[in-house]
Amino acid sequence: MKRQEENRGPAVDMQGNQEPLPDMTCEQAVDYIYASWQKADPDRRWTVPDSRKRHPELTASWLSKPVSVPTALVTGSKGKGSTARMLAALLEKQGPCGLLTSPHILDFRERIRLGGSMIGCRDFSRLVGEAKACLDTVAVPSGQFISPIGSQAMTARLYFEENHAAFQVFECGKGVQFDDVGSIPHETALVTPVFREHLRELGGSLEAIARDKAHILQPGTRTLLMARQDQAVRKIFRDRAQSLGVRVL
Repeated sequence: MKRQEENRGPAVDMQGNQEPLPDMTCEQAVDYIYASWQKADPDRRWTVPDSRKRHPELTASWLSKPVSVPTALVTGSKGKGSTARMLAALLEKQGPCGLLTSPHILDFRERIRLGGSMIGCRDFSRLVGEAKACLDTVAVPSGQFISPIGSQAMTARLYFEENHAAFQVFECGKGVQFDDVGSIPHETALVTPVFREHLRELGGSLEAIARDKAHILQPGTRTLLMARQDQAVRKIFRDRAQSLGVRVL
């Protein structure tokens, strides 16, 4: 019911001017986020690894645009979401923090938060529409798809920038190397414990999983905050950090 009320009529700004209605409802916006993925469904093979199935390059030209505020990405196998939320809560003491996590519990908009509150339905619909205007120009090869997380991340970036967030925290998906969120420039990377999970998508060994997630370290990353790890995992992250000049804590 709340969603319907939020889309019922034009909003009015502080000067009394009416703001235009978004071109889609909240439900339609969520449908769009999954549309490319669903369209490719007949061609998707669940046994195919992310390295062959996912294509973050389709959204990279937008997500890789420079950020203007301190930004952190979070990866790992356990505790990514809670770590991202705790970091955002700490940063809120200094200024409004944008937060992107997944999945949601009751409402898709829970994934995009600013100042601790989820994005409003009107803003969500409008900004998904802005992301759609960009993504609809992408030539998606047959059998490939624009990842839902890519559309979400674009919407989140637009929302945080429009509302002058002082900080940004993004939770990566199950991996990083082939996850759209990994394209977002960030100076800080956080890694929770890494273990054998999502073997089909990320690789059949702990080392393969760690190598995928170690791509959270990119040129421009300055600091890695790493939880206690298996020795092999720790070495993979430290080696990549050393090659890129990233400080490890």
